[in-house]
Amino acid sequence: MLAAGDPHSASCSSPVSLPWLDDLVRVNADQPLFVCGPAATEGEVWDRFDAVAAVIVAEPTVHARLESRTENNFGKSSDERAKFVGWLQWYEESFSSFGALIVDAPPPID
Repeated sequence: MLAAGDPHSASCSSPVSLPWLDDLVRVNADQPLFVCGPAATEGEVWDRFDAVAAVIVAEPTVHARLESRTENNFGKSSDERAKFVGWLQWYEESFSSFGALIVDAPPPID
């Protein structure tokens, strides 16, 4: 999910339906519930969760993944990579400031 004020929220995520999320939380109140993915309305939903985790990938890993993927050309140009790295830095700082558990996602073992 993306926090309010993130310059990328409008272009890469959609708002979460608050009634849908409230129903999901209510129906699953007696069991663990994991909700994953970005949301343009993230700032409106954090209080509905007991904990939030953010998976962070190191910059070299991001570059390698962008370079090697074939299904999408985003991230191939230096301008796009710079934007992505800026977003990655913002993402980690933002989630840390909100108190999210930061999960380090190193590259897979070859």
